[in-house]
Amino acid sequence: MNTLTILAGVLLFFSTSLVGLWVKRRFIRKASFYESYYRYLQYAWDKISYERMPIGEINTSYCKGKKDEFCDYLQGKTLALPLSEGEIDEVSRYLSAIGTSDADTELATLGGKCSEMKRFTEENCVKYRKDGTLYFKLAVLLGVVAFIIIV
Repeated sequence: MNTLTILAGVLLFFSTSLVGLWVKRRFIRKASFYESYYRYLQYAWDKISYERMPIGEINTSYCKGKKDEFCDYLQGKTLALPLSEGEIDEVSRYLSAIGTSDADTELATLGGKCSEMKRFTEENCVKYRKDGTLYFKLAVLLGVVAFIIIV
């Protein structure tokens, strides 16, 4: 057994593990983005229904003290989101439409979107976290198999 083959096997194991970690992190970021989006919609519904607060104030008060990707996205700071282009367009389109109609219509629309996002986060965010963990474990297993084959 050559030390170079052992070193190559170890490097292959760590590289596949890092790829698995990257995929897991991406899925977890996606889940946390959608969970923050749902919390924002609930917050906006509360502020519009009880206080009749304008959207600009809702955005600043929601993001005050928070350091997550959704708040960065609301403030225009995020460059790379863990979402696909279609998902980003859908979120952007909906967020830009908030505050363009009267309060009653806005509350009805926000209520519908909140119930839709609640259902989505309950089903898909758990799935995203499980899939991320699954892909990480699969990548580690693939690294172990590659290490065994090489060595």
